[in-house]
Amino acid sequence: MTKHTKTTKARTTPRRLPHGANDQARAQSVDALESLFVVTDVAAMSMHTAMQQVASRRGVSIGPPPAPISKLLTGFAAVLREKVIMTAALLTPEDRDRLIRLAPRFTQALGTNAPDLVKLVGGLVQLAPDLIALWLRAHLDLLETRFAP
Repeated sequence: MTKHTKTTKARTTPRRLPHGANDQARAQSVDALESLFVVTDVAAMSMHTAMQQVASRRGVSIGPPPAPISKLLTGFAAVLREKVIMTAALLTPEDRDRLIRLAPRFTQALGTNAPDLVKLVGGLVQLAPDLIALWLRAHLDLLETRFAP
């Protein structure tokens, strides 16, 4: 006695996807790719920071960090750059000169991800330029004590 098995034919015509499914799939793939770009940016910045620390111990310098490729960090960098320009315009030339002298040691300390500096910068970035300038003027002596060459 032979059992008959039902055979199914392969579908030769594609099913219609629900309205907007292609757009949703495309958006998800873009989101996944953007996530990979963010991870790549963070890894590149971390690697550059580590290389910078080694180079400074050896008394040599390395080039600037790689430019971000993710929209998130590119947008953040643009916003940050604009905020720095607007804040600097609110400071006196003397205050700007004092801050410029602190930049190398401040940047080096920030590169170590010192928790207090990360919190400080994270808080300042959220403020309007006039409030950042006010804070900088009020704390410039303290910043010089910590970061002056």
